[in-house]
Amino acid sequence: MLILPFINPNSLESLIKPISQQVVTIKSNEYIEKEDFELYSPIKFEILSILVNQVDKYCDFNEDQWEHSGYKMPGVSTFSNVKGFLCTLPEKYLFYLSPDDIEPTPYGTFVLEFNYNDKVISLEIGKDKIGYYTKNINLIKPQSEGIDFDSNSLPQEILDAFDGMLS
Repeated sequence: MLILPFINPNSLESLIKPISQQVVTIKSNEYIEKEDFELYSPIKFEILSILVNQVDKYCDFNEDQWEHSGYKMPGVSTFSNVKGFLCTLPEKYLFYLSPDDIEPTPYGTFVLEFNYNDKVISLEIGKDKIGYYTKNINLIKPQSEGIDFDSNSLPQEILDAFDGMLS
């Protein structure tokens, strides 16, 4: 049975329809190949909704709460970029981000940490830049401190890092 830590197992039958009658077992965090299943868009929207709701929890903090925590309050554009990044990222990568791995930083940015086996991509998203660090992924450029970013399109080197994570 497919088990994703942030999806209600009771709703999976309506979201994933096997092409054949064979029973397929998939381990947690294992990528589901589209050749094996027909993935309907509701599964992306359920995961996406959970992840965006995690970001929205921080939107509800007022300035005093941010100041009391010692963190700089992220600007509207930072919140928008984080949510836009999640919406723009291809769905196959959303499975590797737990809502607990979306966190604000003391600098008014957000860090998102994607994990696949021993491979990690840690992204920091701010108001107009995105940076990343990778662990155990074979890349020419395993990190970047700041790439110009708007949430309408993803930088190619970020997509390359995600492809490297799954290879």
